[in-house]
Parts: sequence; structure tokens; C-alpha cells
Amino acid sequence: MVLGLDPENERAKSAIRQIESDASAGKLSAQKISELKSGLRDVKNIKRLGVAVYEAEALYAEGKLTEELFALLEEGRAKYDQIRTAMGDETTMMRFGDLSARKAARDRIASRLGQDEKFIFDVTTNEDKPAFDLLREADKLLEQQSADTAQYELDVINGLLPAHPAGARMRLESALNKPFHDHHKRQREKTGRY
Repeated sequence: MVLGLDPENERAKSAIRQIESDASAGKLSAQKISELKSGLRDVKNIKRLGVAVYEAEALYAEGKLTEELFALLEEGRAKYDQIRTAMGDETTMMRFGDLSARKAARDRIASRLGQDEKFIFDVTTNEDKPAFDLLREADKLLEQQSADTAQYELDVINGLLPAHPAGARMRLESALNKPFHDHHKRQREKTGRY
């Protein structure tokens, strides 16, 4: 715009030459630097952190990353790997763990959602899923495992009755300490009134 008004303005020409030189030399814009800094520090959004880490690594390979961004990249990569490993453990346990492991995984996923984490890495599907959707899935899997385990415990207890009431009571007391879904707990408690 300045050159449109004053085509001979040396300051405007110099600024344009500097911008073109910076762009051709591969310097990052202030906006891009700001986006990368913000993304590399965002541990509440695994998806955003991952995008920033991969983009910063590509820029590093091209020799375009500043020292400050390189330091943030190292921290961001370490946090990204650590968070993905923890989330992967949780999503594995929510699917394949016993009742206690599924309950612990479900509670940890709920805690992440409560801490305003937007996405959770699901190692089984190798994708970042919305935290709310994953919590719903964890709830469903926990309830299913609770039903299966409760039925197994009821079958064992019923098999002990009436011949071994003391053994049935011990089994029931042991089962009552498991983290069953509320409605499965009520079923077991009714069985205890034999």
C-alpha cells in the first residue's frame, strides 16, 4: 500500500526485500512460531501436541527451527511419548483387563475428562479419540465385565449351596469387595440372603 502511494519509498522497499529474503531463507513467521510454541506446550490436548511435535520435527529436519523451539520440541516430544504411553495403558486395560483393571482405567479416563483433556490416545485403534466418547466406551466395557464376573461369582456361590453354606458365604463376602456395577452388587447381595 505504501509503495502504491510512494513507489520510491526506500523503507517500504527495504522491508519488502527483508520479508522476501526471510521467506526464501526459510525463517518462520511470528505467527507460525507462536502456533508451534502454544502447541508444544499443550499437554491437555494430545492431538494438538502431536501435530506440533511432528511439524516441529519436520522443520528441524529442514534446518528451520529456532533454538527456543528446539528446546520446546525436546520437552514436547518427551511429554507426548509419556502421555501416549499412559493413555495406551489405560485404553488397553479398559478393553482387556480384569474387573479391577477396567474400573481403574475407566476412572482414570473420567479423571482426564474432568481435567479438560480433549482427546485420549487409543492404542488399540491407533488414534486420538474424543475423551467423552472413550469414557462412554469404557463405561460400557466395565458394565459388561461386571455382568460377566457377577454371573460367574453367582454360579460358583449357587454351586456351593446348600451343601456348603460357609463356603458360599466366604465366596460372597470376597465377591462383595470387587468393584462391580451397582446393579450387579444388588444381585449379589440378594443372593447372600439365602
